[in-house]
Amino acid sequence: MGLPMPGRGGDLREVRSVRFVSGRIIEASLDQRWITQRRTGRQAWEWKRTSVLIPGDRIPFPLTAGRFGSEGEARDGYFVGAMLGDGGMTSCTPEFHGDPLDGAVQFMRLFAAEHGCRVREIPQGSIVRVRFPFRAGHRNPITDCLRRFGVWGQRCDEKQLPDLRLSREFWIGCLSGLIDTDGCVRERVNPRGTAHGSVEFATVSPVLAMQVSDTLLRLGVANRVRVDERKRNDGH
Repeated sequence: MGLPMPGRGGDLREVRSVRFVSGRIIEASLDQRWITQRRTGRQAWEWKRTSVLIPGDRIPFPLTAGRFGSEGEARDGYFVGAMLGDGGMTSCTPEFHGDPLDGAVQFMRLFAAEHGCRVREIPQGSIVRVRFPFRAGHRNPITDCLRRFGVWGQRCDEKQLPDLRLSREFWIGCLSGLIDTDGCVRERVNPRGTAHGSVEFATVSPVLAMQVSDTLLRLGVANRVRVDERKRNDGH
């Protein structure tokens, strides 16, 4: 949507609101230049003006956005991120699946205890199903926490990050929870024999993938989103 705004010399200039997939909105003039990444070929970077931007353009701007809120702590973020990764949030009782010896499961045990919620662990092969039941007739504090951040009830392919102005610490914790559940850190060696590390995150939710990408850019971390089309015709 375009609105007039004062320009240099007092003249009016039309502006548009550019909404990012994470929910950020930036107002810019029609001749504002943005760095975007091509979708095909080498996916090289190129400059485009606001007037020719289209939905789906990848814009790593600004890399270090200072538009963070004050709500939410790192532990809240880690809990939300881990639940978005390996959690179940559509039944009556929230639950989490993971390695019983893994740090994420131990975190869930402590987080539930801090909120006065019981933990029931059900072994399922090499992983454990962790459920968070609460007293009958009382509101479940774990469910309330998920509702507070707007993620309760999300299905796997529809998962999204909270649409709230949360603190920088919350987003760092949230990304940590996502990587610990649905991500991996690996060492690669190129043809020249040079070793380098890489961090990857995988999800079946296209919106969540783009939101994670934008959140990383807000923290100054460049990244690339790829769609795997090997198992389904429409990609995932």
